[in-house]
Amino acid sequence: SYSFCTLLEAEDEGGGKSTNSKKEKCGAERSVSKLMNPTQYDDAERQPLLKKDDGVYDDGVSKDVSGMRLWEKESWAIPVGYFTVGVVQTFFTTPLTYYLVKERDAGSEKISIISIVTSLPWCLKTLHGVVTDCYPIYAEHRRPWFIIGWSTFVMLSIFLWWTVDALSVPGILFVIFLQHMAFLMGDVTADSLVVERSKLLEKEHHHGEMQSTCYLLRFTGGILGATSGALFFDPSANGFPLRVVFLLSAVVAVVPIVLAWGYLKETVGTKSKHNRSLSTEYVAVVNTLSHEAVYRPMFFIFIYNVMQWGNAAWPNFLVVGRSFSETDLATIAVAGSFVNWLGVAAYKKWMLEISWRGVYLTTTVVCLIFAALQVVLIMGWNRTIGIGDLAFALGDNSVTVFVTAIQFLPTVNMYISMCPKGAEGSVYALLTTMSNLSSVCGSNITTLLAAIWPYDISNAAFARGDNKGMLLLSIFTTLAKPLPLLLIHYLPASYEEQETLKRQGGYSTTKGTLCLTAVIIAIIWTLTQNTFVAFYL
Repeated sequence: SYSFCTLLEAEDEGGGKSTNSKKEKCGAERSVSKLMNPTQYDDAERQPLLKKDDGVYDDGVSKDVSGMRLWEKESWAIPVGYFTVGVVQTFFTTPLTYYLVKERDAGSEKISIISIVTSLPWCLKTLHGVVTDCYPIYAEHRRPWFIIGWSTFVMLSIFLWWTVDALSVPGILFVIFLQHMAFLMGDVTADSLVVERSKLLEKEHHHGEMQSTCYLLRFTGGILGATSGALFFDPSANGFPLRVVFLLSAVVAVVPIVLAWGYLKETVGTKSKHNRSLSTEYVAVVNTLSHEAVYRPMFFIFIYNVMQWGNAAWPNFLVVGRSFSETDLATIAVAGSFVNWLGVAAYKKWMLEISWRGVYLTTTVVCLIFAALQVVLIMGWNRTIGIGDLAFALGDNSVTVFVTAIQFLPTVNMYISMCPKGAEGSVYALLTTMSNLSSVCGSNITTLLAAIWPYDISNAAFARGDNKGMLLLSIFTTLAKPLPLLLIHYLPASYEEQETLKRQGGYSTTKGTLCLTAVIIAIIWTLTQNTFVAFYL
């Protein structure tokens, strides 16, 4: 690109004539080169970010970075937004599951869709990222969209408070999906603000510390949300009905709106009055995915998550087959939220230096052992050794959630280092989308297995004590979990190895395009399958 354009410029200066097609080619190549090497070019549509060390813009103009740190009032909306996501994500999940099983007699397939409709929006985060990158409102890329997202969530929560008892099960699930799409607009803008501030304020080998702090806040909110859901919605203790739980969710979500409206400040260097074109955004995304340092680890993460199949009938088995109450389910959810937080905190405190491959190997083995212990609960063997059903299920779920949380932060650190300047929102959202989407594809397979499983895993079977189908399904899904470890060599062992890959410059537009195509196909598959299950099964 450089030699072609330099030759063209020399031809013009020497009196030669260059065709318009040559000039257009030169401009296109420079555009791609700019995105492939973002540190060598200024973005014509966005002001360059502040240099990390000297506190000045690339143009040499000194700028104030006050308000960019996480706990300054101009940034308060960011950590509060993460905390609120944790609260609302877990606040009504357990009450909703119990309500649909006990009040609406929803089967295993529809219960499994709860996890799909609450997970699928996380797989569409790229759309939110593109919107915030490309379409500023009053020259701001993040703050207005943060407010719009949370305000929409509040309105949808009020709608459910008013209509939940009158809606069909598919109708409830559809509004829950829209709710998650709404608050994820706020979450994606918060992610973008953290990535921008991280690159602005943190040293390269410390990238991810600010993000991990925010995720700890999210999991803390998850603990509070799960606990509150159990307290406010408890049929055995005359708790609030489900509709009031939705109303309380709306009240909680008002807090980040107020803080963003009054104080939130865009990251230094990101204001722009101009729209960033979709074609430029597309090139930035494909370019990022085309680097070997990106597509190699993403290939492993995608396959790994796809193969972590669950047992779709598990919630039904606990409620019908083992007579778990809403309080029992809430206890499991609260414990899961707490150990999720504990896993992230433990990794941040003690495991940052452990090989990324070592993390995946160790946690997979532990998950495999405890997934196999589901057989003990299904067969009732735990009772013969004096361990109650709730205690056994609690320990099984908690350990699995703990080790899964430990896998989380290494991928976050990878994603932050992969984001090019000017496209932080869409690229970070795309990378997290690929990870989330692969998990949802695993859930799709889980749902599909429940629908086609040749043995009986219905509520009626559990009620009469027929657990053969449940046992075989648990064994089958457990055996699939370790298979992706055969591809672990695709995952860099550490941050240093990933940086080595980046310096080597391996690049393939074909593989980048294939990655993006896989994301699109997976989204279409997920929407099609779960629409069919929700409305026709």
